[in-house]
Amino acid sequence: MVQLNVTEGRIANYLRRRSEELGGWFGYVEDVYEDLLADGRITSLESIYTVLEKVVRFVRWLRSKGIRPEEIDKRVIREYMIELRLKGFSATTVYTYVRALRRAFRVWGLNELIPSLRYPKVRLTYRLPPPEVVEEIIAEEKDLTYKTIIAVLYETGMRLSECLTLRRDDVREEPEGYYRIRVTETKNGVERIVFLIRYAGLLRQYLITNKPKNLLFPSPNNPSKPLTPRNIQKIFRRYSRKHGIKIHPHILRHIAATKLIREGTPERVVMKLLGHKTEKMMRIYVNLTAKDVEETILSKYGIRKQQDNGSKERIVCPKCGAINPPGARYCWRCGYPLTQASALSKESKREQIEGIIKEIRELLQKKPELMNQLLQA
Repeated sequence: MVQLNVTEGRIANYLRRRSEELGGWFGYVEDVYEDLLADGRITSLESIYTVLEKVVRFVRWLRSKGIRPEEIDKRVIREYMIELRLKGFSATTVYTYVRALRRAFRVWGLNELIPSLRYPKVRLTYRLPPPEVVEEIIAEEKDLTYKTIIAVLYETGMRLSECLTLRRDDVREEPEGYYRIRVTETKNGVERIVFLIRYAGLLRQYLITNKPKNLLFPSPNNPSKPLTPRNIQKIFRRYSRKHGIKIHPHILRHIAATKLIREGTPERVVMKLLGHKTEKMMRIYVNLTAKDVEETILSKYGIRKQQDNGSKERIVCPKCGAINPPGARYCWRCGYPLTQASALSKESKREQIEGIIKEIRELLQKKPELMNQLLQA
């Protein structure tokens, strides 16, 4: 995966500085680093850097106490966990420390102490900004490049790094008018296909106006390199202040997943669109709001809350402008897919048809007499 924030050079410089700082204690950090490099499951340099930072801080703390890793016991673990909490770290931050230290303990041969490193309870569900706010932000943004990036993140659920490393050849307009996007630079190294349907017109306008050649979103200063995440994050900080909400690029991924689930998209399809291999990650991204809980409980007693105006809006086809009923998967007039799931279904059917055609061609090449029989039938 192409790394936008963390590079191999940055990690090398970090390790060199820590080697000078820690001296003989640096060997403990180096052992963890080598273990990270040998782990084929880790493809993100950012993940490696995060673990190293946590381990370095722990080794630095041990050195200040005069405690070698082989001298660690439950008392030392308890004292360090208390210190993390006294520093005001959130449960989510402490969780990342525990995860890093569990790996370090395994590398250092302290397996019997790993159960003492307990994960804190992290509240994974929280109230997300409503989709209407994101759509308002897209409408407000004046810069066509940033406007398109926000729209792509919102509709496809891509990670920011995946979006910024897209190439022009990864984007293909289908005959129906929507875009098929091939995501190659993924976190887990597995390619996937997503679709831009609602904001297809915006992407088309961007392509016609900016005419990207190699990278889809190149840096204006160096077209051979992608836009940096900081540029996008700066835009989101501005909108966070303006709208008084917490919003950043990765939250759009949560919103996209939640929106797909609420539209009735099967979880296996959502997993495929987001690029997750296990349902465990789905539990993180699928958000259940207080309103969902309330409606579920009331429905058990036969109570239906009055819908807010616009909660069951009709869908306007981005291609022909026809008005479709709520929940429609395809436009009644032109057949344009209206959801990610329907576009994926159409893609699967096309692949099946192409496979059948290929098999027929191979069969006719092996047995050309079949063609004569078919023509005579």
